[in-house]
Amino acid sequence: MIRAIAELQPRFRWADLMGKLGRPVDDESFAGVWAALTKRTRSVTGDRKAQLLSWPNWDDSSWENAVGQMNPETHAAFRRVLEID
Repeated sequence: MIRAIAELQPRFRWADLMGKLGRPVDDESFAGVWAALTKRTRSVTGDRKAQLLSWPNWDDSSWENAVGQMNPETHAAFRRVLEID
């Protein structure tokens, strides 16, 4: 999941991420992945409010138009460590 996001831009469409993973846009099976990423981010940083990703336009109605966002510096660091040009 992190690699797929790193291969996109820091601000990405959910539909593009699902396309990269070969999954349908309405696939909601990633709730556990988001929970695990958030939990790990918070344990590593020691900040109970820390978030690796944000969903600035999420309104609980549809994933189809959802946009995810990762801090650009964090995104660049993942690209470096994963050796993505």
